[in-house]
Amino acid sequence: MKITYHITREDFIDAQKLHRSKSPSAFVRAWRLGAKIVAWVLMLGLLTWAVIINDRKVWSDLTPLLIFWAVWAALWVWIPFNWRRCYAKDRRLQNEFTADISDHGIHWKSEFIDSSVEWGLFLRFLESDRVFLLYQTDRLFNMFPKAAFAPAEVEEFRQLLRGKLPDK
Repeated sequence: MKITYHITREDFIDAQKLHRSKSPSAFVRAWRLGAKIVAWVLMLGLLTWAVIINDRKVWSDLTPLLIFWAVWAALWVWIPFNWRRCYAKDRRLQNEFTADISDHGIHWKSEFIDSSVEWGLFLRFLESDRVFLLYQTDRLFNMFPKAAFAPAEVEEFRQLLRGKLPDK
């Protein structure tokens, strides 16, 4: 199958979110989520306690913790902002790509690349509603927007990936 596509900003952001959410093991993701919930509950509890006590010493003691919490919350805003900035700065991502996908591998072509890759290079793949990610290493992936495929081709590509790569 041969597809031609552009990677949109939304595709790029979705790929980053998918990579970030699925990269660590399920245990690590669960531990992170639990730590975030505990941190938020503790912070709200401490703030409630400080309001009830209404003592200057309590507020001054909580100041470093409040600063840490503000920085942590700012990261939730900064990370998606940084993804948008990275996409806008890297014009190579915004070019038209052509991929010829076969049982032997993938041949990419764009203004900056003309490359053939065999399936053995890829370790695994991930899939979201918008994109497929094909991993060459734990942190390096190639992205295929689902919008590039006809509806029947999405399923054909998925089956090809399942046959060639483990789904993790």
